[in-house]
Amino acid sequence: MKSLITSMLIAVFLTVGCASSGSVYQLPDNQRKGLTFQTYQEAPKEAFDTVEEVVQSYKSDMFMEEGWEIESSDKLAGTLKTNWRKAGSSGSVSGGNTMGSDSDERYKLNVRITEVGSGSKVSLQLIKQVKMSQWRTFDVKQETAQNHLQPLLKELDKSLTVQS
Repeated sequence: MKSLITSMLIAVFLTVGCASSGSVYQLPDNQRKGLTFQTYQEAPKEAFDTVEEVVQSYKSDMFMEEGWEIESSDKLAGTLKTNWRKAGSSGSVSGGNTMGSDSDERYKLNVRITEVGSGSKVSLQLIKQVKMSQWRTFDVKQETAQNHLQPLLKELDKSLTVQS
């Protein structure tokens, strides 16, 4: 009984502690531009094909061996969603092993392309989950966004024209 109470207290502490840390998505737009979104001169439908290609082929030594596997793609709505990826893996995952194992963390990427003025805005939302007794979603911190989203936006910058 004592260990059950201790385990529950630790879980509550971790949940509260992780929830209070700031998400990169709570930063003001001027700090997030180039980190979680970028605006381009191309129209949304023109930008969509490039975004889809870059997301599929994006490689990161720190994150995964191959690009994202796209789960759903809607050019008219300007949305793209990927399957879950285990950190350091080239395959998509739906679950993980036990807590503390190499596969106790997974990521998913959602992309939204919207019209802004005469161009488009490409927004990247990285979702991080950690396996505890079940999968829990955690805030994506600025450092994680710099490691995983900023390089993806830089790849897009090579093919699309950044709006100033």
